[in-house]
Amino acid sequence: ERRRIETKQKIVFEEIRKDQKNIELEANNADMDIDDQINEAEEYEAWKVREMSRIKRNRDDALLLKEKGEVKRVRNMTEEELSGLIWSMKTLHFEAIFLFCFLT
Repeated sequence: ERRRIETKQKIVFEEIRKDQKNIELEANNADMDIDDQINEAEEYEAWKVREMSRIKRNRDDALLLKEKGEVKRVRNMTEEELSGLIWSMKTLHFEAIFLFCFLT
């Protein structure tokens, strides 16, 4: 009888110990899930910064190519085309000055 009671107590004690270990493991897993969520948020922010930098770099590269193309186009112009371009730029400049001075 005494041996049976001791065996039952050991079994109960083992079950309690297993439950405590399971609770500790669940708590650790919960901490890991939170850490994973934090890491995912940090990774997303880092990705967003990299993508914005890439987009800006591509836009700057495209603008630089466009400017180089314009420079090349102007350099290849004849004297007549160049004087027409200068005349149109002066006209636009004077129109802008007129609009600014007299309409504001």
